[in-house]
Amino acid sequence: MIDEAKILDSILASKNYNMLCNDLIKRIISEEAKKFNKEKDIIKHVKNKLHTNVDLFFDNNKINALINSDFKNDACLLELLKAHTSTNERLSIVQEMYFDIFKKCKKISSVLDLGAGLNPIYIPFVPELQNKKYLALDVNNNTTALLNKFFIERNISGEAVSCDILSKVPNEHYDIVFMFKILPLLEKQKKNAAINLINSLDAKYIVITFPTKTVSGRDVNMEQNYTNYFLNLANSNKLKIIFEKNYSNEAVFIIEKI
Repeated sequence: MIDEAKILDSILASKNYNMLCNDLIKRIISEEAKKFNKEKDIIKHVKNKLHTNVDLFFDNNKINALINSDFKNDACLLELLKAHTSTNERLSIVQEMYFDIFKKCKKISSVLDLGAGLNPIYIPFVPELQNKKYLALDVNNNTTALLNKFFIERNISGEAVSCDILSKVPNEHYDIVFMFKILPLLEKQKKNAAINLINSLDAKYIVITFPTKTVSGRDVNMEQNYTNYFLNLANSNKLKIIFEKNYSNEAVFIIEKI
């Protein structure tokens, strides 16, 4: 009989994965345990999934080195934003992107950020994000600890929680939900995860983005492929798209839920 608790302990013993929330690892262990009979095979495939879908975008050593920095210092915050692939790439478009989003989405007082990474660190640099209730969910415990320290030191009405959003999402209402570059990762883990998550959210607006280049910066037709994928998803599920724009390295869509 497969001992999933023992496998969890084995995964958490690895320095590469011990910062990830238990619910995420438990879910993937349960999924892989249905496919393999040997614990070593399960461990191998769980680690592979975690690496492919989660920790590829983080420089955890850099984040840990900066967690005790002065978060009141804007220069420190910029270094933090550069420690995560997505937030670093978005620095060149962040002002324009958020201006466009909040020009289209009115009367926003609460934000839910799914798979947040370091997105909330933008708040001091983006007027449209300020003075809002902000809940950031992420699977990385180090990241959520850092964000909570940031919220406190910057006196921001925010909270970061470690959470596997394929297991559970908040059921309270949020004016706007950010889902930046996470749908492909979720869909890769579980079929129909994207539309199920969108339908489950209690929000007026959902902002969904996709990468248009690989992590290494290569153009492999991602922009067209993801655009076609999302437009087909929206059409087949009667989602109301009220905004669409391709920036230099990120495609943005806004859904208005009726």
